[in-house]
Amino acid sequence: MLASIQRTSSWPRSIQFTWTAVAVLIALLIQLPLEVKPMGGPFTVFVICVFISTLLFGRRAGWMAVILSVFLSALFFEPLGSFKLVNIGDLAQIDLYALVAGVMVLMVDKIHHIILAQSAANDALVTESRHKSLQLREVAHRVANNFTSLDALLRQRAMASNDPKIKFGFEQASELVHIVARLNTRLSMLDRRGIIDSETSLAYVCDDLEACAPANILVVCDAESHMLPLTWVISLGLVINELVTNSIKYASPTTATAPFALLSLGMAISSGCWSKTMASEWSARSRAPGWASLFCRPSPKI
Repeated sequence: MLASIQRTSSWPRSIQFTWTAVAVLIALLIQLPLEVKPMGGPFTVFVICVFISTLLFGRRAGWMAVILSVFLSALFFEPLGSFKLVNIGDLAQIDLYALVAGVMVLMVDKIHHIILAQSAANDALVTESRHKSLQLREVAHRVANNFTSLDALLRQRAMASNDPKIKFGFEQASELVHIVARLNTRLSMLDRRGIIDSETSLAYVCDDLEACAPANILVVCDAESHMLPLTWVISLGLVINELVTNSIKYASPTTATAPFALLSLGMAISSGCWSKTMASEWSARSRAPGWASLFCRPSPKI
């Protein structure tokens, strides 16, 4: 309805006046053949016509509908079919109708302008939202480029260093930057309100970890679906990356008798706290201990 009013208001005046005149003539032709006139005489249908014309086209079209309907309403009084009036009471009825219709035009015209203002405000909000979306995409693209540059710089420093400890430190920093960059890029494409599904985010982290893990280690995840704030999801990704990376490096039980390993990650909510639990479930032949990490915060009000 709002879109229709906004569209008809932008029509040329000639088209608006033409449609108004056609509407009044249709109202006249509907009532002429009727032997029993509707309640309120001929004015009821004319009032509806004036209301619709004013709402769709504005005040000028409404005044035009009032003027045309005032003249045409004389056809329904004695003598029928003539513009002459022989009864002063009939003239009083027409004058009263003109007054009521004129007041209605003023009132409906205000509604018409309010609707147009609201439509314009909605269009402005949509335009602003699109502009902000483009800006956010540009910012996300620049952030991704910065992450890439930082990752490349850290790897270059690691390759240039001969000290194993310094090289290891640069590699660790590069891995953290890489996982944060991947997670930020993927989540920025999903996030709309700053809220992310934990199941989806953990699946992304597992995919990245499995891609970086040795070929003989399979990473699987089993996470409950909970809507978490974006900052929590990023922190979750960092914690999981650190724990899983250390587990693969220092606790992998792969041997000649157990050449393959399964690393299982799980996430659940327990006792009102967000619980991230990860356990390394190695093959049955290996009895390497598992490990877990748990932290607790108040549940977000979402």
